[in-house]
Amino acid sequence: MKKLILTFIVVFSLTSCDKGEIPVPPREPSDVITAQVEMGSDYRNVLYYNLKTNSIVRQHLKTDWDLGFETGEDGWRVILNSSKGMASAQTNSRFLKDVSSADGVEWKHDASSGNLDSTAVGDWKNNNQVYVLDRGYNLNGGLIGIVKLRIEEITSGYRIHFADVSSTDSSLVIIEKNNMVNFSCVSLDGEGSAVEIEPNKDDWHLKFSQYTHIFIQDGVVIPYGVTGVLLNPHQMQANETQDLAFDSIDLDIATSLMYSDAVDILGYDWKEFNFDLGSFTIDSDKIYLLRNSEGIFWKLHFIDFYTQNGEKGAPMFEFQEL
Repeated sequence: MKKLILTFIVVFSLTSCDKGEIPVPPREPSDVITAQVEMGSDYRNVLYYNLKTNSIVRQHLKTDWDLGFETGEDGWRVILNSSKGMASAQTNSRFLKDVSSADGVEWKHDASSGNLDSTAVGDWKNNNQVYVLDRGYNLNGGLIGIVKLRIEEITSGYRIHFADVSSTDSSLVIIEKNNMVNFSCVSLDGEGSAVEIEPNKDDWHLKFSQYTHIFIQDGVVIPYGVTGVLLNPHQMQANETQDLAFDSIDLDIATSLMYSDAVDILGYDWKEFNFDLGSFTIDSDKIYLLRNSEGIFWKLHFIDFYTQNGEKGAPMFEFQEL
């Protein structure tokens, strides 16, 4: 399957909406804040942002992890690091020693919406199979390689056995559930290790990151690397509108709208690459309304994607607590 890692803009539809019904006490809106974050011109940095404090609470390289394991008491789903363009496929084997290549497998990607019923790994508990993982791309755009993997559940979390797809040796990693974060993460570099990636799930609202979006063209699945903004699934929902001016939106309007659980609702298409200019242009008329689990609302729109020195990968945005 052809994989392209590039950043360009396609408008897409939003689904899975529900009406906001969280009681909101009266309050005066805050001042409009202008902020900018720098991901790097090659989008290597992943940034976690807190709207309340107007600050980056954590930053890491997009290549620092491979797999994320759900941390809730009854959680068991596994996600891929889509910022590297990773993919997964089932094999028909139950033992690592019986898998020596990824020839003929059906590669799948996680849904960029964050729907945990649409992950590439899927129902590993009942499949009881070895998986192969395409680990995607390194920071220089080179392929990292393919590994084979078996996942097991243990009392405190997970256990994985993995190896290079053609290897007869394997490594073991134990992943403890940490309910303070959305996912406990693992790097498959070397012999593998559990790695601290996400900040506390109560401490951030937005994640600025590259990620994989799936386009369907003439029935063909095409995974593209896009650069944008994802929501914290633990506490955030959002709405997108182009029918209202930024200055006109108040709390009454915000509380009357429908909100989506899709983590990619802000996504990437607030910008578009202009091939004539050779640069990105911003659609500042695209307004996002955000709501957290405490019933706090914000409005936000993007106004730039470049630093003062003209380096791309630096989203600038205005937002206001309502």
